[in-house]
Amino acid sequence: MRYKARDYWETRLSVDFSLGTTGHIGFSKYYNRFMYQLKARALEKAVRRYKVKIKGNTVLDVGSGTGFFVDYYIRKHALAVTGIDIAEVSVSLLKKKFPAQRFYRFDVSLDTLAFEGKFDIIHVFDVLYHIVDQQGFRNAIENISRFAGPGAWIFITDAFNSQTMTEPHVCFRKLPEYQSAFRRQEVDIIGIIPIFNLMGRSPCKGDKSFLSRLCARSIDSMAWFIYWMDRMYCPQSSQGIQLLICRKK
Repeated sequence: MRYKARDYWETRLSVDFSLGTTGHIGFSKYYNRFMYQLKARALEKAVRRYKVKIKGNTVLDVGSGTGFFVDYYIRKHALAVTGIDIAEVSVSLLKKKFPAQRFYRFDVSLDTLAFEGKFDIIHVFDVLYHIVDQQGFRNAIENISRFAGPGAWIFITDAFNSQTMTEPHVCFRKLPEYQSAFRRQEVDIIGIIPIFNLMGRSPCKGDKSFLSRLCARSIDSMAWFIYWMDRMYCPQSSQGIQLLICRKK
């Protein structure tokens, strides 16, 4: 069956509106919480390393999901957080959860968007590798660049060391593809920070068989240990998800 992004995410988030759904579905909610901690840690590292100012600045969160990073930027005293997501269920629930912020349903991979604005920070975690067609990817890069004001920071996650479609809804892209796409948008790639080395690797099939459930429980029991292993050693050459730091000229 052909992957239809809006239908896929609307169904996925309607069934279970949690980090276990917006995260890696090969793992439990418990395990995904540790993965999100590593994502936040990598973002913190980027903010410190490149002296990114969040307080008093505006943020566009592309693919807000359950609002994990909306909450992050609010706690960092961002002036305002605007969230966009492809799923109506996400937008509806986030409006209730964060009534002081703005949320809109848009597909960032479309070539025309009825959405305007310039932001100081563009946050795009776990979004672009779910855009599996190349034109949609190019559209998304153009839209993200258009929303970025002069000097804006852009944060993107992908597996930049591997290029493959692992699932119908996943297409990882290598760094040169991003370099080429952003070069036309007057956006510089500043650096890369690895997020996962071990945590993103699931040996489980993801089905409901006895062996798969047993495997999942075993992995859950090791989540804390694997989390600390990745904190202690996550090389630049990791095949896992990494954080790309970019800046608009």
